[in-house]
Amino acid sequence: MIDLLYQQQQQGYHLLLLDDHWLNKSDYNTITYISPNFSNFVLGISYDDAGPDSNADTIEVGFSYSTTAGGLGIDISAGMRSASKSNDEDNTSADASASSFGATLSTDRISFTIAANSLEQDATLDTSDVDVSNTSMGISYSATDSVTVAASYLTAENGETDDEYSEVGASVTYTIATGLETGITYQTFGVTDASAPNADGDGTYTTFFLKASF
Repeated sequence: MIDLLYQQQQQGYHLLLLDDHWLNKSDYNTITYISPNFSNFVLGISYDDAGPDSNADTIEVGFSYSTTAGGLGIDISAGMRSASKSNDEDNTSADASASSFGATLSTDRISFTIAANSLEQDATLDTSDVDVSNTSMGISYSATDSVTVAASYLTAENGETDDEYSEVGASVTYTIATGLETGITYQTFGVTDASAPNADGDGTYTTFFLKASF
């Protein structure tokens, strides 16, 4: 089945978080640069040196940009991470690359967001090749100062196994008072298991909620 490796990307500068075995935890040099804010454009670059006995260096690059045009707010961000294979005879590590992109368009009452993520990883002694990706989009509308209506769509796939997952959701939120909200969410999903067609499935669920924040 598909592992949903990423959460939906929010506005701003966010790089992908890979599993721990991808992260270089060396005690050698790490160099990180985050640029000044140039007219709402920010660039970040990081390089981690795994040391003289390993090639498992990690490179990360990301940026965010925000602006307004004719009353329309625009936020764009993207990031990538590349991890090289270690010099290990047991073949317990592998080359990997991941990328992420997100964009938001918003007005006073309407907000639209789209995001896409992908991860590719070579096989190791203990794991198979990995090729997973997902795309999501959502829209929200503030009908009044108290009522917000939202809808979302998510699709994910595993390029190695041909497994697929899709989900459509909708919600209505009502603000009772500052810090107190209630509402209802509805979601429907479908799963395709290429290795076991009889395991394909779909379903729906509805949730009523009451949320308080202080």
